[in-house]
Amino acid sequence: MHTLRIRETYARREAKAARRFDLIFSHDRTRSACRLRHLSMSDRCDLKRAGLQKSAESLREEKRSLRKEKLALRRALDPGYRAAADRSICHELLSLIREKDPSLVAAYVTDGTEPDLREVLGSVLRSPAKLCLPRFEADGTYRMVRAEHLDLPIGPWGIPEPAADAPEIPEKELDTALWLVPGVAFDGSGHRLGRGKGVYDRLLTGSRYGVGVFYECQRCAEIPFEGHDRILDLVVTEKGRFASAETKRGGNVDASSASYHHPTTE
Repeated sequence: MHTLRIRETYARREAKAARRFDLIFSHDRTRSACRLRHLSMSDRCDLKRAGLQKSAESLREEKRSLRKEKLALRRALDPGYRAAADRSICHELLSLIREKDPSLVAAYVTDGTEPDLREVLGSVLRSPAKLCLPRFEADGTYRMVRAEHLDLPIGPWGIPEPAADAPEIPEKELDTALWLVPGVAFDGSGHRLGRGKGVYDRLLTGSRYGVGVFYECQRCAEIPFEGHDRILDLVVTEKGRFASAETKRGGNVDASSASYHHPTTE
């Protein structure tokens, strides 16, 4: 009898110890699971950040590759083809300017490989409309300034630009201008690839009407696109003009812009 009681006592103690062990083990396992869950969430955040970074880097690399390809194609254009294409582009732009009758045209001077708009610039200067062109500033930005002739000094990047004393155009006037915008590549949605400095992304603010000026060899199926990239309202090439798919969906293009026009080569 005495021996039986001793055995029962030991059994109770062992059961109590076992329950205590199970409780401690369960508590530790829960804490470990919590730590694992915490670490897992942190890891997921790190992986997400790494994925976004990789995606952004991939996008930039894709842009660099496309930029290199399209710049080479533009440089390689046959001089005879380039001259004919420039005439067609100017013809179409002059037609657009007559239709829209802007009081201000914001344009550019070619770097030697971009479509040459001298015919358009000369026509605007002879009209009641004002012409403005980009001028590189000491702070590294571009300002749109008044151009009253085409006898322009050469700027820091080897491109003719208005002199230092040419007056800057007020922002409110720039809001109503017809913008003629160069670029490296474009697609049917109106996405534009520039040289990577964001110059026209900053200039084409708000609802400013941007017309991309390109050669057909600069057309792409799809441009890598980021949130800060400005979508063009219209694109003009030697083949004609067309409104971007994005602009058509937005419904802010008039009928003359939305249709496709075929220019006559002079």
